Amino acid sequence: MITAKVLLTAFSLLAPVVQDGGDVAAAYEMADGGDLAGALELLRGPAAAGDVAAAVALSGLQVRAGDPEGALETLAALGQDDAYDVALAEARAHQALADKLHASGAGGDAVTAALQDAHAAAERAVDAAPDGNHEALCELGYIKLYRFGDHLAALELADAALAESADDGTLHLLRGCANVFVYWNAKNEGDDTVTQAAFDETIADLEKAAELLPRERVEPYSQLAWMYGDRGDAVKAVDAAIAIVDRQPEPNFDMLYNMAKTYSQRPYRFDASSKALEKMVNISAREITNRLRQEQDLGTVATEMSYSVGPFVQRQDQATARAILQAITAANPPAPVVWHNYAVMCEDTRRFEDALKAYERSIELSPDEARYYNDLGSLLHRQLNRDLDRAKELYETCIEKADQQLVAVNLPPERRAELTQARNFAQGGLDELTPASSGGGLLDGLLDGLSSLELPELPEDEEGGDDAPADDGGTDDGGTEDGGTDDGGTEG
Repeated sequence: MITAKVLLTAFSLLAPVVQDGGDVAAAYEMADGGDLAGALELLRGPAAAGDVAAAVALSGLQVRAGDPEGALETLAALGQDDAYDVALAEARAHQALADKLHASGAGGDAVTAALQDAHAAAERAVDAAPDGNHEALCELGYIKLYRFGDHLAALELADAALAESADDGTLHLLRGCANVFVYWNAKNEGDDTVTQAAFDETIADLEKAAELLPRERVEPYSQLAWMYGDRGDAVKAVDAAIAIVDRQPEPNFDMLYNMAKTYSQRPYRFDASSKALEKMVNISAREITNRLRQEQDLGTVATEMSYSVGPFVQRQDQATARAILQAITAANPPAPVVWHNYAVMCEDTRRFEDALKAYERSIELSPDEARYYNDLGSLLHRQLNRDLDRAKELYETCIEKADQQLVAVNLPPERRAELTQARNFAQGGLDELTPASSGGGLLDGLLDGLSSLELPELPEDEEGGDDAPADDGGTDDGGTEDGGTDDGGTEG
């Protein structure tokens, strides 16, 4: 079954009925400002006096306050359950009551009865709706679709209304949501022809809804994100999630973060995960850090997510790669690869002090990794030109660690090549720092190759995750909030 979290989005974001009027407008302003109790009190008098607009608004705020029973009492006191605004408000209050009963553990019969009352109220609202107003029809359609699971009935409602109002975005959204179920059922039945046709029709309706609805209506994009994700189009799924964030006054990054996490795992889709992380870090890097801190397996998640900077390195955007890695390291993951990759990006963007701290952390976490000693020694020697005695010791430690590991009989060829390269680079640096040596430097230009990102090796037929060495020449400006400062450093 399709997850309710995604599919209920369209229904849950429908706004309550709001009428014009001084008291009503003032009450909603108070409620939106956090004074819900004051808003309720403001409307009680006019509602009790029979002001329909005030009563409808009061019922909506009572639902918001978790009191659907009170909302239904307010509406019943009007004695106008066949009026459009009243019937529509009643449909929503009955649904809120059903949700409250379900959450409290009430029996299924009570929940069903409340939903049946909601359905009947929505039908009355449809009958009383002004010409060209399809709000009540959509409410009824979503009740059929999400409350009773009858997607064909919802589809029939939308089709009939669209035959007369082809440019109504709410109707395209309703039909798109209903067609999601058509797509899902056809896919599970293995009917590829129907599945593709349903996918195309669903996308067309959702994109049309996005075009026609006000910018703040993000429901089409939540459905598009799910559809594209289920179909395997990771980049378009991320694009839809970004569209949601762009349209929210207070962005919710849950969907983007989950996509970044999912697409940084096998089968790798770094083209998508990198895009999600870039959007997050450009708005607030803390969003990445805070969510990582909540991960049970922080080291694994952080390591996988760090691989997503590969596309930025490939296009010489080390500054963005560094900003993302800084957000990851701020969670202090016990992941040496992450710290090493961050050090590389700091060095490439001339954040040498941050690079030094990150190299130190990578050694602390993985004291037997030979290349880390060479890289830190190279930073002190070639970039900072200080602590040269320590640089020599680091080169010597690299050589010692590499020699100890190279004697292993069953050492994988790629690991043997990596250790040999690290040893050779360290020996070259050591020769330069030892006056008595006649060996000289060891191909200085090749040293840049050692400071490369540690990325997983992808099979040739997998998309979005090519290995990419870190190149010099990165810019020095992070360009992101929380994404890197001259004195920022990292935690840990």
